[in-house]
Amino acid sequence: MSMHRSKGLEFETVYIVGASENIVPFYTAKSPEEVAEECRLLHVAITRARDEVLISSPSHFRGNRSAVSPILLAVYQ
Repeated sequence: MSMHRSKGLEFETVYIVGASENIVPFYTAKSPEEVAEECRLLHVAITRARDEVLISSPSHFRGNRSAVSPILLAVYQ
C-alpha cells in the first residue's frame, strides 16, 4: 500500500521500506512546497501505526551508495 492510500487507516505495524535520500522526499519534489508535502505524507505514514513503525533504508541503490532520507534524520535527531 502506498503512503497516499494509508490516509485515514490504522495498522498494528507500519513498514516504510527503502527510505533513502531520493525516495523520501521523492526526487521530483523540487519546490519547498513539494518537499513540505512529502514531509506531511511521511508523517501520515508513520502515524498510521498503533504499535510500531519499522523503517529501512538501502545502503546502495543501482550500484551507488545511498544515504538515509534527510527528512528521517531530521525527525529522529
